Amino acid sequence: LMPLDSFVPAPITRMQVVGDPEREVPIFARMQAVADSAEGAPVGMQSLERFAFYEAAKLSFAIIRTADSGPYGCFILKKGVIDLPPL
Repeated sequence: LMPLDSFVPAPITRMQVVGDPEREVPIFARMQAVADSAEGAPVGMQSLERFAFYEAAKLSFAIIRTADSGPYGCFILKKGVIDLPPL
């Protein structure tokens, strides 16, 4: 759909699990696999505390809602440059 920002170490941000910030829930690995596959290389992902994530989300350009109703399925993606072929 869009390239991720390759000039930052972690173009994907997710919310930490409340009360257990080191815990990994299944959606984290699924998102990582999709991003890595789409980019053709490992993609950095960082986590933020719940309220810090909410503040970062307020600065987002767009919000996309999906049918996934599972917990912690919210991610912030930083868009990269779209490389167009020369004219």
